[in-house]
Amino acid sequence: MLNLIIQWIYIIGYKAGLCFWRVFKPLSTGVYIAVWYKNSVLLIKNSYKNDYTLPCGGIKKGECLKIAAARELFEEVNIKVNPDELKFVGAYSNRYEYKRDTINLFEIYFKSEPAFQVDNREVIWAAFINSADVMRFRLFPTVRTYLQNYLSKM
Repeated sequence: MLNLIIQWIYIIGYKAGLCFWRVFKPLSTGVYIAVWYKNSVLLIKNSYKNDYTLPCGGIKKGECLKIAAARELFEEVNIKVNPDELKFVGAYSNRYEYKRDTINLFEIYFKSEPAFQVDNREVIWAAFINSADVMRFRLFPTVRTYLQNYLSKM
């Protein structure tokens, strides 16, 4: 029951954020992490969004991008990594949620499947999805762009 209440708080907060972002179009910077194992990428589903995405989140004041990415990966799916293991892919401009958002995308590759866990509050689902199937999901636009670029090089 507590998880359901917290999910509703996330939903309400996100909807309020969308209203604010639509009016004020703030600048924001975030990190996304593509976690690869064999030919599969880890997708997540947030309780408050319709799109599937990668583990992601914001950057704390004074935090470097790699540290933020490692922290968010742990917070979202309980995968702990050394920030130096993360490979920077690029910065993507995003206007999907009305913000003027810069998404800094990182990749990490695992030789064995990492254990992960969702909190059933903010993140309600996660799974490794084979590259042959991933484009069938309703993906966050920046994640779709990244995956299209990645898969075109395979």
